[in-house]
Amino acid sequence: MSDICSFTQEDISRLRREMAVLAGGDGDFELTCSVGEGLKAEKDHGKAHVEAEDLNALSRGLFQLLLHREEETFYLEQNRHFRKCGILVDMSRGAVMTVEAVRRLLRVMAGLGMNTMLLYTEDTYTIKEYPYFGYLRGRYSADEMKEMDEAAAGYGIDLVPSIQTLAHMGSFLQWNDSIPLRDQPTILLADDEDVYRLIEAEVRTMRENLRSGSIHIGMDEAASLGLGRYYRIHGPTDRFDLLSRHLKRVVEICGKYGFRPMMWSDMFFTLGSKTGDYYDLDADIPERVTDALPEVDLCYWDYDHMEKDFYLAMLRRHRRMGRPTVFAGAVHTWQGFVPNVQRTEATMYPAMQACLEHGTETVLGTIWGDDGNEADMFLALQCLPIFSEHCWLGEKCTEQHVRKMGQRVSPLPPEAMEAMRAWFPGPVDRRTGKGLIYGDPLYPFLEYPEDSPEAFYKRGTEALRVLENLDGNSLCPETVYLRYVFRVACGKARVMTELRRYYEMGDREKLKQAALEIIPPLLEDYDACMKAHRKLWERDFKRNGWELLSLRYGACRGRLADVQDAVMRYAAGELDSLAELEEKPLPSARKGGMQFFQTYTVPSHYI
Repeated sequence: MSDICSFTQEDISRLRREMAVLAGGDGDFELTCSVGEGLKAEKDHGKAHVEAEDLNALSRGLFQLLLHREEETFYLEQNRHFRKCGILVDMSRGAVMTVEAVRRLLRVMAGLGMNTMLLYTEDTYTIKEYPYFGYLRGRYSADEMKEMDEAAAGYGIDLVPSIQTLAHMGSFLQWNDSIPLRDQPTILLADDEDVYRLIEAEVRTMRENLRSGSIHIGMDEAASLGLGRYYRIHGPTDRFDLLSRHLKRVVEICGKYGFRPMMWSDMFFTLGSKTGDYYDLDADIPERVTDALPEVDLCYWDYDHMEKDFYLAMLRRHRRMGRPTVFAGAVHTWQGFVPNVQRTEATMYPAMQACLEHGTETVLGTIWGDDGNEADMFLALQCLPIFSEHCWLGEKCTEQHVRKMGQRVSPLPPEAMEAMRAWFPGPVDRRTGKGLIYGDPLYPFLEYPEDSPEAFYKRGTEALRVLENLDGNSLCPETVYLRYVFRVACGKARVMTELRRYYEMGDREKLKQAALEIIPPLLEDYDACMKAHRKLWERDFKRNGWELLSLRYGACRGRLADVQDAVMRYAAGELDSLAELEEKPLPSARKGGMQFFQTYTVPSHYI
């Protein structure tokens, strides 16, 4: 139970106001609160009482009372099944949330009874000794970090720094001043004292600005550790030993500043796998490595499995390493423009069931923004209850519980929440919608086993019908945005299919007609979509990073206008052919099937 002996009246009044904002109204009842195990909330004809173990549980209890404010009587009794339950929010893939947006997110977490937030900042915070650290990236100032920390503490939420101390440092290592710190373009040079001075500056900065006793030190996805400049300087080395030495130094630095560290666990399994696979259950991790592990929690991240037994097997493998295990699942926000709710549900329900069965104490839902952070995270609030409701209801948690709570915290009307699901063909990771927005109008790179432009158009137009039937005068910005991304994707699907069809038929007149009827309104929809997207971005994020999406929208619009020009010249006999449409389409044959342009895409570490 919390060390709090009692709640102050100031806390009770403040949290009641905050939860009334989230619940959409206050209730006409007299309220008293006290400290006790778990959470109890009850109301009986104008009098209400909440007994809660800490401020975070109190917030959840008040939110529940206010959701049922019209009822004469109400009773709720719950206990946490995970000691810590929260989210990790990506502030490093081009988008850094404003302090005000973080405050809004913290309010939602408080209402759900989620007590932990990790701010994932690779280089998006200020270190005075390193002026290029976070340069032009929207980095947080010390005052901003302290303000967010104070807001989190007011809800009983632990704001945990999440930094990188090995890989994923490409944005900082790109600068000339950083070259001596590189092993690889995105990996720090282990065994180097200048690197440890940088890491100490990172950790010290977090201690100066945040009160948490925990810190996430990253260390994931460094598969080429020791194979770049380190190899040229030192020659071949046992990479398990190199990782262990580096980890020991970083943990010592964390301890110096009063932090208990946690780290992603994948490097141990990847180095121990004959195929370099994190999820290789036969990975051989030498006993000397586990015996040498310093005091660090291991963070098992898994976003894609759909079988409870697999999660259990990996959790057991982590337990054998002799350190506490944190589970990090996913809210699938990084697959382009719209969160993949179906995939989140298909992967996280079995994950939460496994964590409950295993006795995992800490669970996190990661909200990543890979490839430019196209999907605003407030579109994904309906997914957070997958974690919170399993925390508070345990094995009794059902899909109905999750969906009901999701509707209460999401800004979207229920119809829009359902329509949004049509962006994906199901729980698979098939980014047809993203491909339609970015993809070249003439090249056929969007055929998957589970999806196609034609299939998207069929379900997308139905979703669009639902979205456009909603009351236009009361739509939230998220719903307006959804309308336009579906309009653009559906319009692009028509362009891709009809231009090729009429060209292969040899019907120049229909080809011309299609270009004139479809492309001009699609260009207008691109403009409107960009404006709706920018409105969400500027509400929730600093302007830094928007330039990437602005450039992408501009490129798509420019290419579409160019295609219209080429089609019109072909129809007029000025061009003998449209070379892009001459070759017979072949099955997609590139890694992941996620590239949408003819020749190449920009490497991910530049995005």
